[in-house]
Amino acid sequence: MIGHISNIPTGFVSGYLLDLLRITIPLTTLIF
Repeated sequence: MIGHISNIPTGFVSGYLLDLLRITIPLTTLIF
């Protein structure tokens, strides 16, 4: 999409999503 700044935001977003998955997966296993 935005070429010249795509590298840093994608790394940040992917790291954020990985952290979010690490948080949400144990929560969903506790709930379900």
